[in-house]
Amino acid sequence: MSNFDDKLAQHISGISKEKQPERDLWRGIELGITSQQGDASQDDASSSTVTAKQWMAIAASVCLVTYCGSRLLLRLKLMKVEAMAMP
Repeated sequence: MSNFDDKLAQHISGISKEKQPERDLWRGIELGITSQQGDASQDDASSSTVTAKQWMAIAASVCLVTYCGSRLLLRLKLMKVEAMAMP
C-alpha cells in the first residue's frame, strides 16, 4: 500500500462507527407517512371524477368512430348494390 492508502485507512478507522442525529427524526417520519396517506386518498377521490375536457374527448371519439363506421357500412352497401346490378 502507498502512504496515502495507509493514512486513509488510519483516518477511516479513527472515525466513529455510529452517528447520532442532531434532532429527533421520528416526528418527520410520522408526518411524511401521514401526508403520503392523505395524498393517496385524495388521488383516489380525484381519479374517479371525469372532467369536462375528458367528456369532450370521449364524445369526440364516439363521434369519430360513429362517422367512420357509418361511412364504411355505406360503402359496403354501395358495393353490394353495384355487384347485384352487374350482369
